Amino acid sequence: SWCNTVTDHNTRPYSCAESQSVPLYLDVETSSFYSELNCAQISLWCVTALWLAHSILSFLRLYHSHSQQISRPCLSREKELLLAPGSKSTFAEYCIV
Repeated sequence: SWCNTVTDHNTRPYSCAESQSVPLYLDVETSSFYSELNCAQISLWCVTALWLAHSILSFLRLYHSHSQQISRPCLSREKELLLAPGSKSTFAEYCIV
């Protein structure tokens, strides 16, 4: 327990109650704790924003590439259908949308 740790299993000259008022010197520097915490929080927000922007741009690139890949062959076939006289075939026969 905490009491046994602080009093070294009752080998110290003071009791558990007295040891609560004894300062512990742990050699830990805590003066810049909140600055470092704020820096870590800002870094996490920046990484999240960059991840979101990367995801959106990747989706837009994929959408643009997909729409160009589908529309290019279909546009030329549709043009042929419109310019060919007497053609009875439909647009759906040539392009799968």
